[in-house]
Amino acid sequence: VSSPNTPGLRSLQTARGLSPIVAEVREELAKWAHEPPLLLKLAPELQGNELAEVVMGLEKAGIAGWVLTNTLEGRIEGDLTGGWSGGALTEASRRSLREVRSISRLPVISVGGILSEREAKLRFELGADLVQIYTGWIYRGPGFPSEIKKALISR
Repeated sequence: VSSPNTPGLRSLQTARGLSPIVAEVREELAKWAHEPPLLLKLAPELQGNELAEVVMGLEKAGIAGWVLTNTLEGRIEGDLTGGWSGGALTEASRRSLREVRSISRLPVISVGGILSEREAKLRFELGADLVQIYTGWIYRGPGFPSEIKKALISR
């Protein structure tokens, strides 16, 4: 529900809009032999009281953790819209991590703008339980996860 590429989808990012979706998904997952945890990925634009309402409301609904964040919504050129990722997302993703960590103890996967080992370390320092990399991996190559691991071990 955090994708900027589907018109109107982000309007569901309220506790009221998401609660019925979460309830239905949890009902289906309960039928599985090994029920996986349900994590919710949020948009970086969600912040302040709106973010707190979603986090607190959905923790009560059974969310097991958070993925922070999806891409930034933006205009690319003319009428083309979509999501911005990579470095453009770094600050917004950090802010979301700080805000959610201040109100939630559930696991957080931090994603968005992690382009260096230093940034990955910072995300853990800010309270992330895991990091997920996309753009950094593309630009830094297949050794990037190993470089992050080495940097984390040295901390």
